Amino acid sequence: MAIDLTPTGIVAFLKRNPPFSQMIDEDLAWMSGRLQPQVIDAGIELLQAGESPCNLIFVTSGSVLIQAVGEAIPDERRLLAEVVPGECFPVEALHEIRPVFSTYRASDGLEVLNLANEDFLELKQRSSIFTQYCDARASEFLGSSRRI
Repeated sequence: MAIDLTPTGIVAFLKRNPPFSQMIDEDLAWMSGRLQPQVIDAGIELLQAGESPCNLIFVTSGSVLIQAVGEAIPDERRLLAEVVPGECFPVEALHEIRPVFSTYRASDGLEVLNLANEDFLELKQRSSIFTQYCDARASEFLGSSRRI
């Protein structure tokens, strides 16, 4: 893994990015005990459109391509976004308890930390900062989908 997988190392990794940089140490320590490392080969599809996610996934090394689906979309317009180290996904789908609308694929060798859905839900109960972050991400997603 690209990061130190001790509880202290995981907390240090989380603290590099909002909203985790604003959360209390107790909640970060709780998370560090629940995050599970995983290595994923390049090209592997992590989620496909219509699938309900089971984990909040933190990218620690490599990147994930978020791609639009549909026969009418030309290949050059399929790439919607790229998830890079320090970012997590699919926040909006987990928060709204719904399937994802796009395909998520490892663009190169990928190392991640997985937080199970039940722990995601508990984290929202534990941390108002995390809940506000989820609300903001869902609102931003809705706003951007209305512009498309």
